[in-house]
Amino acid sequence: MKYVFNVLIAFVVIWIVWSVIDHEPKTASVEVSTMAEAKDFDGARIAKTCKERFQKPVSVEFCNDEMFVSNAMSYTGNADSAGFVCRTTLYGEFVDTLRIAGLRSPKGMTVKDGYLYIADVNSIAKYDIDGDSLVTMIPVEGAQNLADIEKDHAGRLFASDAQGAKIFCIKNDTARLFVADTLLRNVSGLSYYKGYIFAGVKNHIMRIDSVGKTRIFANVVYPVYGICADDEGNFITTDFSGNVYVVSSGKQQLLVKKRQGINAAGIGYIPEQKLLAVPTYANNSIEIYEIGRYLQQNK
Repeated sequence: MKYVFNVLIAFVVIWIVWSVIDHEPKTASVEVSTMAEAKDFDGARIAKTCKERFQKPVSVEFCNDEMFVSNAMSYTGNADSAGFVCRTTLYGEFVDTLRIAGLRSPKGMTVKDGYLYIADVNSIAKYDIDGDSLVTMIPVEGAQNLADIEKDHAGRLFASDAQGAKIFCIKNDTARLFVADTLLRNVSGLSYYKGYIFAGVKNHIMRIDSVGKTRIFANVVYPVYGICADDEGNFITTDFSGNVYVVSSGKQQLLVKKRQGINAAGIGYIPEQKLLAVPTYANNSIEIYEIGRYLQQNK
């Protein structure tokens, strides 16, 4: 019995130590200060542009063969704002508008256990996808303007507060402050990859571990708005002005070049199909790209 007790204590100690160790992801950290474009860079081929009933689309979320699009209407979310979320096909054709009353300026979204979670100013809307109904609005005390929401492998949700330089954690429909850091000023998009939350901020990609420790993962020459990790640890990012980049292997490569009046906001990506959806905000459209061999191959 004493032997079993000692083994149990040893196991608990090892687990605690292991949980607080700063495990490096397999993706190598990159320091990027200048634009570098590989000669074999193919870029992205636009497959379709959809402009159906969108009103300031700011974020997209893929779910099975559908896509959800948040329409911010007013980016700051005033009391009289009335944003909405619509459902489309995989390639952006309008299907319907979700029945969620009271949304002000919905932005980032994520799907977990059949629910769509939507970041909306200072609350999180929890929507039952199959039941087509709002379950609850989760208040986020202290939030000023939530920008994105992401889930980790343990099922926790994380929401970024662009104005408050904070990230909140939502568990069991309750929100609490997870981390506040001056390095998170203007934090926007979030993406989970192999044990870490990666956050887009002004001129950086930040990496946050499971206990809220922050570290600069990559320095870039633009403010990062949207961010998605592919299945190989490369990051597709936007700068909201219309450019879409790939950050990988110490290089920052241009994927989509900005055009007059077309933004690039909170992107969605399906690695298996190499399908990228870019909400254009001011242009009231969704652009769907099929991404080819967009990274330099280091032989």
